[in-house]
Amino acid sequence: MAARNSLGKTASDGAAFTMVAGEYLSTHGKVEESFEPPPAVLEDFQVGLERNHVRVPEEFWSKDQDYLKLRLKGDLTKLVFSLTCGDELETKGDPQPPEAASLFLQISHLLKRHNSLPSAALSDVIPRRRGSPFSWPPASAGEIVD
Repeated sequence: MAARNSLGKTASDGAAFTMVAGEYLSTHGKVEESFEPPPAVLEDFQVGLERNHVRVPEEFWSKDQDYLKLRLKGDLTKLVFSLTCGDELETKGDPQPPEAASLFLQISHLLKRHNSLPSAALSDVIPRRRGSPFSWPPASAGEIVD
């Protein structure tokens, strides 16, 4: 998600999500657990960012609406219910944790494959990414080395 890498990071650093969530609560009162941020909240969020001199590239804004809604809903939940409830909501709504968990299922297969090769090194079985603490020389992010 691009917002997480750029817009979301900038907005998080400036506490913009919490600020907009607080403003929403001030104007609309307490929200229910089933609350979904309406489009007007995202518009207010975008205006607030621009007012605070945070550039909002359209390429990030348009394709990351789901992430932005999730973060705003998470911050509203944290303010109204609890930090734990908000964190849980954000984790359940984020597609990355299940994706990462599915990768753990591959560990057993990779280890079995490694152990079945008589003189193979782990690096012969598992692709390395340059730039990790275990490889040299560093390469561009995401490049897989054989």
